[in-house]
Amino acid sequence: MALAYPINCNIAGWNCLVVGGGSVGTRRTAGLLESGAIVTVVAMQASNELISMSESGTIALLLEPFRPDHLDGMRLAIAAVDNKVVNDAVGEHCRKRNILVNRADDSSRGDFTVPAVIRRGALTLSAATDGSHPRLTAKIAQTLSAMYGPEYEPYVAMLRLVRLEILAEAAAHHEREAAFNALNDHEADLLHLIKNGREAEALHVARGAVSSAIHGLRTHHSLETHQQ
Repeated sequence: MALAYPINCNIAGWNCLVVGGGSVGTRRTAGLLESGAIVTVVAMQASNELISMSESGTIALLLEPFRPDHLDGMRLAIAAVDNKVVNDAVGEHCRKRNILVNRADDSSRGDFTVPAVIRRGALTLSAATDGSHPRLTAKIAQTLSAMYGPEYEPYVAMLRLVRLEILAEAAAHHEREAAFNALNDHEADLLHLIKNGREAEALHVARGAVSSAIHGLRTHHSLETHQQ
């Protein structure tokens, strides 16, 4: 069996259909919304969360049986009904229209699986077994969540800021490498500061490490040039 190709897909602005209003359909809907999708849910019954989303205008909710025309204009669909016949119909019509489809009941009959995801701001961690063993996937996700705690959200945001500053300050490749290596060397200290609510101090330390690395190289190069 071919392995699934892992990919982070930008679906912001995509029209997506979720068929099923239970717990799985609700989770899939929340995930799609988090990624900026425009979501329509078709279900005979819907969870309180989906009803609230509909009342707030966050999603379109159609309390009716699935019909093929529900797929009009859709780019992605999720079949999450506790009814194999309905899921088969969703999958069949998606294939005819070349619409990406996920089967919550049988991942092998869909185009993609939905991994367990841990988000820390711009950092996304995921685990998947391609539907082989969901409980193992959940266990791995729990381990990742414990390893990469909430402090990683501001940490990654800080790294992004400092990285842009490095690219603006250091034109030479070797200077950039030295700066990034300096950041890596200080990772434990930076995370400790952030975890203890000292984000401004962490940024100061990061900038200091980068500055020392870059200017240290420049000083060394200047001395070598002068000696020549």
